[in-house]
Amino acid sequence: MQPIITPEYLTSQGLNKTFNKRFWSKVFIMPYDRGCWLWLGTTFPNGYGAIKAKWDWKCWLAHRAAWTLCRGPIPEGMLVCHTCDNPPCVNPDHLFLGTHLTNSQDKASKGRWGLTGARGESNGNNKVDPFTVIRIRWLYSTGLYSQDKLAKIFGTCQTNISSLVQRKTWPNKLSFEIASAQRARREAKRLESGTIHASSA
Repeated sequence: MQPIITPEYLTSQGLNKTFNKRFWSKVFIMPYDRGCWLWLGTTFPNGYGAIKAKWDWKCWLAHRAAWTLCRGPIPEGMLVCHTCDNPPCVNPDHLFLGTHLTNSQDKASKGRWGLTGARGESNGNNKVDPFTVIRIRWLYSTGLYSQDKLAKIFGTCQTNISSLVQRKTWPNKLSFEIASAQRARREAKRLESGTIHASSA
């Protein structure tokens, strides 16, 4: 159940009164790709978002903050995990509570994805799927994510990311990719000018 965001609730969670507004001003709801909500603020090297609880206080992981704002307090010792395996995502529908054990089991069950060898889905050892390819190309097209940063987010190397965005691997155009990329560029420019704001609804 979504908590009622009051100054008292924010204070009880160690957050200042402007936290809710600051948080949602840094979220962009992606126009496609399974509904990820992209964190546009500061990120850690592993791609997870970071936001200060108070102006001069400790940093929270953005997806943990999303859970606190949309689902309620996080029980002590629990992790907030992603079903979408997209570290910058703060969509509460893509998050679930788990322990270190369940988080490790979730990672192991999904495995790592590679991009070498046969091209696209013809590579039987390839863990990447069309949606991941679109996500990487979309993020890169916005100009907000470098190849090195994408490599850290998706657990691969810069060379593999470069091969994807240059279409050396997965060379075929994917469904609605071109139109979406063009839209992404327009919206990225609007983001820079401050004309797009995601709501907490």
